[in-house]
Amino acid sequence: SAVEFVSEVIGENLFDIDNELKKLSLIFHDKLSENISRNDLIQYLPVLKTEHIFKLDNHIIAQKKGPALSMLYDLSQRENPLGLLAIIANHCRKSIKIMELLANRTPVSEIASRAKLPPFVVKKYLPYLKKKKISGFSKTLTMCHEADKTLKTTKTSADVILSSIVITLFD
Repeated sequence: SAVEFVSEVIGENLFDIDNELKKLSLIFHDKLSENISRNDLIQYLPVLKTEHIFKLDNHIIAQKKGPALSMLYDLSQRENPLGLLAIIANHCRKSIKIMELLANRTPVSEIASRAKLPPFVVKKYLPYLKKKKISGFSKTLTMCHEADKTLKTTKTSADVILSSIVITLFD
């Protein structure tokens, strides 16, 4: 599980992998004869990389519920739930913005400019948004607002709250 975790967190860039492995070898130099677990690594590896945000967003856009929930659960084990909530809310705001501009027959290049997104991202959203309604994203944003208050004031499981919100994006 430690090797899978390193691969998942660092990604596939060989330069990044080399740097992180060198750093870990210095940290764990006295444990060469022991197995190093995922939990040993969590505090030393970079977390919530831009790559993870894109992967989660891509799973949602592709309507891959299982991988999206799995990634969300994994990220919630090491990330602040409010940061993950912000990612979900941002997904909804992007979707609403793109849908509003599409409704006005705005060209993709102008949508990209107004939404402050690269054109390839806007194009990736188009097939996904054809099957969605703005009201669904508005409902999810409202849930994000409520979850923000709940996460700050109660000890309710962040996994349950975040998962229930993400599931609404698959309706």
